[in-house]
Amino acid sequence: MSSYAEAKENREVVNIAKLNAELKITVAKIDRLRADIDAIVLEIEGT
Repeated sequence: MSSYAEAKENREVVNIAKLNAELKITVAKIDRLRADIDAIVLEIEGT
């Protein structure tokens, strides 16, 4: 009897197109938040 056991395939199937679309939305939100933060900082600094 062999002591070798095959590894179970447990990788998750990922829809790359959907993931890229979600990342695009997330990056846009982050860019908007950065712009809002920059505006707040300018307002606080009084410039």
